[in-house]
Amino acid sequence: MVHQSEDQLFKYATKEDGFGLLKLLKESNANIKEIDFKSENLTYNPTELVELGPKIYKTDMILELDHLIVLTEFQSTIVKTIDEKRYRLYTALVDYAKRNNKPLILIVISTAEKTKIKQYKINKDCVFTIPIVSLKDFDGDKIINNIENKIKNNQKITRHEMLNLALAPFMSSKKPLDKQIEKTVKTLDEVRKSMKCSSDFVFGIELLIVEKFIKNDSLFRLHQMFGPCRKMYFSKCCIHWF
Repeated sequence: MVHQSEDQLFKYATKEDGFGLLKLLKESNANIKEIDFKSENLTYNPTELVELGPKIYKTDMILELDHLIVLTEFQSTIVKTIDEKRYRLYTALVDYAKRNNKPLILIVISTAEKTKIKQYKINKDCVFTIPIVSLKDFDGDKIINNIENKIKNNQKITRHEMLNLALAPFMSSKKPLDKQIEKTVKTLDEVRKSMKCSSDFVFGIELLIVEKFIKNDSLFRLHQMFGPCRKMYFSKCCIHWF
């Protein structure tokens, strides 16, 4: 299962641009290109639909389109049998609780393994299919460079581009992980400074990246950069993450 801070980053970015996330999934190498994500509306469905015992069994995010319900699960470890069972349970619970006839699909967004299709076999006649989309399919360096060029040329940066930038540390890069994180945070900070008014979205992503990855002295100064604002920001915005 995903680490809490990484999960928060994913949810915050997704809520800002659910359509952007779906576009990102379509651009991957996954065998889901035939799925039609076009929709006039997108609703973030409450995920606490069914409670079993003391724990609420829910996937990370449910995106309800006009014709389809997409369940997304952010995975930072290799998908094992216990995870496959968990995904099937999530899907079954949402299917049971939904109040329409829309089909369901669960998509795993992974930072730990390659894009693939996995199947959990309940028996020889019943198979649960799990598409896994790897963020390593995407070039994090290219995404960062593109935004840096837009800042230099005073061009508009779209929400989709911002979502891509927020997830850049989890994508492929020629840089070591700590350098890629540092580059991402610096670029996010440049975006924030280039705006006429402060952006909660940009700053929130920036802060979450630092909170998750600050584990050594090489990134300590980034933590110091945002430290004075942390209390104020969390008190204002943390309600959006849960």
